[in-house]
Amino acid sequence: SVDGTDQDWHFWANGTLAYIVEGSHHNPMYAGTRKRSIEGLRPFVPGLLERLLDGPGVTGFVKDADGNPLQAVVTVDPITTFAGEQWTSRADGRYDRMLPEPGAYTVRATLDGYAPVARRVNVEGREFVNLTMKPE
Repeated sequence: SVDGTDQDWHFWANGTLAYIVEGSHHNPMYAGTRKRSIEGLRPFVPGLLERLLDGPGVTGFVKDADGNPLQAVVTVDPITTFAGEQWTSRADGRYDRMLPEPGAYTVRATLDGYAPVARRVNVEGREFVNLTMKPE
């Protein structure tokens, strides 16, 4: 079973994103059923990867005024979470967010001891938005 623990750790440690594709059968007992289920999903994988690379989405770094990376909470308005999730930038300050569609978004970073920072961006594809935070 998958409970999200491995994916969360890899995101924190390596900045990787995990995508779980759920098939039509739960742990099929027969090899033929498993194989057909996987084969049926294969045509979708290239499109999902292209969507990840080409956007719409935002990518950037959160750093302090001296260029040091910060692990800040990064939100994108008007995207809301439903279970109180908080997405942070990695140890090197990098963050990546996929967005549902092109349009205007506000990227925000918050971190205790620093003044919040926000940038309004018009997203068409993959937009690079770097955020610099200053101590309060």
